[in-house]
Amino acid sequence: MPSLPTDGGLGAGTPLEVLVVSDVSGRASNAGGVPVAAGALTEALAGLPDANVTLLTAGDTEPHGDARIVSVPRDPDIRWASQQLQEMPPNSAPEDVPGMPSRAEWRPDIVIGHSRFSGPAALAVRKHWYPEAKLCHVVHMPVQRYAEIQGRPKEVQETLVGLERAVLAEADLAVGVGKLLTDVGRAMAAENPRQPAFHELLPGSDVSGPAVRPPLGDTFNILFTGRVNDDIKGYDHLLDVVSELRDRGFDVRLRVRGVPEPYVDAERRRAADRLGEAGVAVILPYTSDLAELAEDYAVSHAAVLPSLIEGFGLVALDAAKAGLVTKSARESGVAELFLDTRVPGAEHIGRSFVVPDLGLDRGARVAVWVEDLIHTIRNYEEDSAAAARLGAELRNNYTWPYAAVGMARAVRNLAHDPHAHTVQGPKGVLLDGDGRRLLPPGAHGAAPGRGFDGVDFPRGLADSPGPQARGAGAAAPKSGARWPPGQQPHRRGR
Repeated sequence: MPSLPTDGGLGAGTPLEVLVVSDVSGRASNAGGVPVAAGALTEALAGLPDANVTLLTAGDTEPHGDARIVSVPRDPDIRWASQQLQEMPPNSAPEDVPGMPSRAEWRPDIVIGHSRFSGPAALAVRKHWYPEAKLCHVVHMPVQRYAEIQGRPKEVQETLVGLERAVLAEADLAVGVGKLLTDVGRAMAAENPRQPAFHELLPGSDVSGPAVRPPLGDTFNILFTGRVNDDIKGYDHLLDVVSELRDRGFDVRLRVRGVPEPYVDAERRRAADRLGEAGVAVILPYTSDLAELAEDYAVSHAAVLPSLIEGFGLVALDAAKAGLVTKSARESGVAELFLDTRVPGAEHIGRSFVVPDLGLDRGARVAVWVEDLIHTIRNYEEDSAAAARLGAELRNNYTWPYAAVGMARAVRNLAHDPHAHTVQGPKGVLLDGDGRRLLPPGAHGAAPGRGFDGVDFPRGLADSPGPQARGAGAAAPKSGARWPPGQQPHRRGR
């Protein structure tokens, strides 16, 4: 980790020193969307040429690109890794952790935590180790709505919300993964006397390559990816939808990806019982193998996100980026993106791919989904062409590297406006809450007192400035950074 001057900070000319605290991180964790998004964002931030990223986690993890990984061995007496990370800072110094330099050698500019799982731990790290650092809290889940739908008691709902509200009370920047979660973060923080800045991040995807467009044959294949044992995901509603479609004469087949390996056979039997026939549903285990996910897309005509509520819906974004016809429930972050004017043709895309099931009971939801899918089956060529256009727009404008660019710009913008509401636009452009582009201070057209310090684009991206475009105050390349003795990182995962 590079050494910073004691007055190092968020302005241009200084590398952005980032410490990410995450109890689990990465797709291989097999622990849901939060660690997938957290890991992808960490790797993308580490790919910025003027950011140096350290990931502090517990137990084994996968490589995260150029990020330096400091992993604390798991304590078998502490049930949760998140709890272990939270309890560590009050009782130790950074140099007590193998791989972490002392405060005299290095300090981060910003400490990042994710949701209620590692947000409290990030707060503890900032409070006890790096009180001068900024604190960023990333909101991944609509905690209270989840708890309501799951039927948890009011006191449990308040406890869960209280965990994140306490972090937001001390945060300098709250980042929502999509508009829905940015609004959730704002609502959770509303009662706090101290308000952070807010930034709306639009996530990327690991999907690459040309759009998928399987021909329509005698059967219509629907892909569901996610946890079948979570009522929030709407899987049982989907089984009713498939059953109704088949009763009405449509040869619909269901491909289910994401069942834990030990339960695949049991879920296969349950699906056959619900659908009245074996073989209608293909039940597959969770996988982190992108080739297997690509095969799912290649044999499917439509992907569905029938969740009662979904904070964002990365699995739907992955499918949409693959060019697959993707149907999303209305109360989801990905639906907000499909309807957003930042995506060209959003009005048509919204009509095509967002199912108007908001607030409906089970029977009414099933009926709406049945009619929507019948429309797609009958108009598959039109919907498939629209999906290809949407996939191209998303692949070109909303990637994890662009998300990192936008977030780094939002972090640096704190020096100019500590209470800003910023939004990630296409290709990482930083917008204000009204959709106007924020310009660097002093740039032509920049409003007095507004703007952000420039951040270089990751290497290889469109719009990436060449070496000659770096300003005189731009940060030195990583290869020229100074590192404490014995702390030179190994390049991992590249």
